[in-house]
Amino acid sequence: MPFEIETEGSSPERYLFHPGLGIARQILNEAGETLLRGEAVEAALNASQGNLKEFERRLRLLQGLPWLDLLEVYRARGDVRLLHRAI
Repeated sequence: MPFEIETEGSSPERYLFHPGLGIARQILNEAGETLLRGEAVEAALNASQGNLKEFERRLRLLQGLPWLDLLEVYRARGDVRLLHRAI
């Protein structure tokens, strides 16, 4: 079952899962935006070997956009359940 979980606290994170893509873990800033590590961007740049389209594809993966695109279908249909906060 596809899911998205966000944690709050000193180091907020988001976990995204879709059966076709697997799981993605993201570190978030205070505004809820994905933080990208410099070494991850550098690795994507090196792996793309100067191919701009390949670099864009790898950057989308780092941002979790393929997962978010697929999960948007569930949001649009209203198939979203919020879990109660654990204290």
